Amino acid sequence: AFYREGPLYYLAHFIGDEGPGSLLAGLRRRGWLDALTASGQNLDDAESLFSVEMELTDEGMKHVPEILEAFFAYVDLLRREGIERWRFDELARKRALDFRFEEKSAPGDYAMELSARLLDYPGDEVLTAGNLLQRYDPELIRRMLDGLRPENLSLTLVDQGVKTDRVEKWYQVPYALGRPPRPEGPGKSRWLAELALPEPNPFLPERVALKPVADPSPVPRPLEEGEGVSLWFQQDGSFGVPRGAFTVSFEFPSARDTAAHAVALELFVELVNDRLNEYAYPAQVAGLGYSLAPTGRGLLLMVHGYDDKQAVLLGKVLQALAEPEFTEARFRVLKRRLARELANRSLDRAFRQVLGALDRALVKPSWSPQERLAALEPLDREALLRYARNLFRRAELRVLAHGNFTPDEARAMEAQLRDTLLAESRLEPVPDPVVRRLELGRVERLEYPVDHPDSVVAAYYQGEDRSLGEAARWRLLAQIAQNPFYSALRTEQQLGYVVAAVPWEKERLPGLLFLVQSSAAPAAEVEKR
Repeated sequence: AFYREGPLYYLAHFIGDEGPGSLLAGLRRRGWLDALTASGQNLDDAESLFSVEMELTDEGMKHVPEILEAFFAYVDLLRREGIERWRFDELARKRALDFRFEEKSAPGDYAMELSARLLDYPGDEVLTAGNLLQRYDPELIRRMLDGLRPENLSLTLVDQGVKTDRVEKWYQVPYALGRPPRPEGPGKSRWLAELALPEPNPFLPERVALKPVADPSPVPRPLEEGEGVSLWFQQDGSFGVPRGAFTVSFEFPSARDTAAHAVALELFVELVNDRLNEYAYPAQVAGLGYSLAPTGRGLLLMVHGYDDKQAVLLGKVLQALAEPEFTEARFRVLKRRLARELANRSLDRAFRQVLGALDRALVKPSWSPQERLAALEPLDREALLRYARNLFRRAELRVLAHGNFTPDEARAMEAQLRDTLLAESRLEPVPDPVVRRLELGRVERLEYPVDHPDSVVAAYYQGEDRSLGEAARWRLLAQIAQNPFYSALRTEQQLGYVVAAVPWEKERLPGLLFLVQSSAAPAAEVEKR
């Protein structure tokens, strides 16, 4: 119902907003929330369900009534100011772009999907129903919005510390029932100064033309190669979409030379991503995004999506890297979250813990979660700022521009990167981490204690060199071995639910890994099989 008007999509878009002035931004600033998602669904012709899921911090669990106040204050704001034609038109334009440039799926799957949709939609709308917004109906939006009232609220609170007085019959889950707080009255007014509806989205693409492919190449080609820097380029002419990916690999001598540097890099990336979240969210809505993650050698940055506004988003990410800035409050919140993640690594699935130990035995330097957790504890905000400001002093830079770019555009973005972030840097080759070479014909054993009832056996075979031919041979061998290995140990002998034969490269040195995690047999028995 209402697939042409999309009223629930309209409400979910604004309530789930993460930009400046959003509900999430205000609650995250107080340290109460880490994430928020909103969605709606029509149950039948008479009923609809609107769901909001919030990931609360420990501090947020102490402020549930205030969080509900903020939520209904935002609903009131949306009711007063948010039902406007230009907002609907902007969403409709975004949906039309996504529909026009949707990536192709398998023909058989697509045909089955369309045939199922014929049960719900007219034949002449089966392609567009649910994909396009076609009719603006402010009264329908208002009617749906009027359903978001405290008296219609069903609140589910999940936390280890909640008090329970009942036990569920079938699964023996403890729970409690009660009335949620009623956030009515003057309490909502205090949020008015902090909450705001989104401005017009500056990242919606205006130019979506495909650029002529002047020099088609089946593989990326170098536009620049120098001491400590390389720029590779491939203009896409096969997918026919105005999208691209600009990928930057930064390699630093200090990426993981100590446990303190390794964990500082992780926390710095978390803080940069946190700082950029409000700014980058409208870009994400418009089909443009970025990712920034630490690697064993440094950082990997990718800007991807519609190419029209990529340089704008890239510039903001580079500025955040070049001028690190974060409050003491956000530093403490994200440091605690990282500490919790590192502490919980000991609760990972057994095979993940064993592979981590094998990785540390092969690659030097590398650090265990416990070592990084110990190094994180004394790290303060000022020390992290000093580390971040010196991070790019020495680096090796590798760049790949792929998609709907011209060579000149790729060069301009690489120049933007250098001018913003690397103007005073010394670009030079960074030595590869050392991979321990195994002696041919000799079997080495590594025993690693895991606090887990299952047993794990991992057999690793190492390649001779880093050539492409050697890598291809090991990948082919893994592909040949996977099915019979899985069939024999998982299907026939039922030794374990994790059984795999996969290529396992360490710092571009190829290899092959046979892995079994078993709850049915001890490690010695698995090894014999």
